[in-house]
Amino acid sequence: MMHCRLIIPKALYFKAREHLLPESGTEGLIFFIAGKNSGENWLTLSVRDIFIPLSEDLVWSGTHGIELSDEAKVRVMLKARSTDLCLIEAHSHPGVRSNVTLSAYDWENAKEFVPYVHLKLRNRPYCALVFGQESVDGFVWLPEDVTPFPISEILLVGAQIEKVYLTSSNFWTRGPGPSRKFEDRYRGCWGDRLSCGRTTCLFGCKRLLPH
Repeated sequence: MMHCRLIIPKALYFKAREHLLPESGTEGLIFFIAGKNSGENWLTLSVRDIFIPLSEDLVWSGTHGIELSDEAKVRVMLKARSTDLCLIEAHSHPGVRSNVTLSAYDWENAKEFVPYVHLKLRNRPYCALVFGQESVDGFVWLPEDVTPFPISEILLVGAQIEKVYLTSSNFWTRGPGPSRKFEDRYRGCWGDRLSCGRTTCLFGCKRLLPH
């Protein structure tokens, strides 16, 4: 069974949250641009950049939806394609606090948009994240499999490494396995700065567990 983790610099994660969940209560939309590393059971996407649409890039936006113009969609896909990277779309449901997940409208849009992204990005994986006030959810679509699966975890990399578990992922219920080995390798690079304790509170974290 394939699992997926995202590695996001904290500065970009909170920059995204600030844009996605403004005080106005309107939905937000951004794209992360990420490199890909895959093994037998894990797909790891490491975020390198962020694309924040301008107001003129939006066809419309409000408290119950947002739509990007076709020209802006082409621009962000060209940005990813020119560097042979992947796209991670992220939008918000600002009225939802906990257990946020993709809506029926989101799933319907994905049926048309995801195959288009796979075609334009030469069959790179595509991810969609949704942010609530205090929760995050996300799925990944692989070009060789029409059925998406939940993203298992997000690692936020900064002075410490924080782990974020998503609404649809049950990965937190499993034993350490390959994920723990991955964290141990990160400790080797970052020193003893991996913090996953319950006392750590990050907006957007579904569950934070002791390592």
